[in-house]
Amino acid sequence: MGGTAGGEVASKTVLETAQRILTENFKTDVQPEQLKNILKQIFQSSQTDISIKINEKSDLQGMGTTLTCVLILDDKFVCGNIGDSRIYWYHNSELKQISVDHTHLQEYVNKAGTDVGEKIIEKYSHLLTRAIDGGNHEPDIYPDAIPFNTLSKGEAFILCSDGMILDKSSVSNINFKNYLIGTKKLKDAAEKLVSYAYSEGSDDNITIVLCTIGKIKKHKIKLEKYAYPPGKNNSNGLSLLNKWFLRT
Repeated sequence: MGGTAGGEVASKTVLETAQRILTENFKTDVQPEQLKNILKQIFQSSQTDISIKINEKSDLQGMGTTLTCVLILDDKFVCGNIGDSRIYWYHNSELKQISVDHTHLQEYVNKAGTDVGEKIIEKYSHLLTRAIDGGNHEPDIYPDAIPFNTLSKGEAFILCSDGMILDKSSVSNINFKNYLIGTKKLKDAAEKLVSYAYSEGSDDNITIVLCTIGKIKKHKIKLEKYAYPPGKNNSNGLSLLNKWFLRT
């Protein structure tokens, strides 16, 4: 948010903050019941650190970023988000969206239902109601009623920025599940998903993260092949994915 330079600074600052908080907390044994508090620390400290950066350089005024994350300890996990990047959980052979977009469009959908006109989508889909921008916005932390969720082998997560979502008025109009179970390698699945989004008209930056718990049962599914359109650059998202998050 807030222009190329500001958005880059905000994103880098938040990643550094998250790394610091995780390193500090995991110096000692962490219990699953602590995961939510650690996640909240990341969001709160990120707001503080962004505020400090803005106060240091006035030209960064208005910058910000979304933050979506899953924190896993052994077979327990919690997750949280601020903004319109999404979390999907592949569980019991079904893929469901965990996070809720913090956008004016989502508020409109909550009131009016899924029958939303194209003009409403164009006008409100990119207007965030919460962000990591140095303010006091708080995250949604999941699960709500219990301390953590439990993972089983054969499950997975997909995290993605809003550039991956073609119809922001719905849960998703991309069959993420087919790409997840119909592609042998996670990297290939990520590349195919990014290619599909660009080929279908996405004009936003895309970052996508895939993570599997053990091995997922694969199926033979015919997927369309797409090439990256000229001028589209997805290298940042995929290189980050390859370096840190592409794990099985």
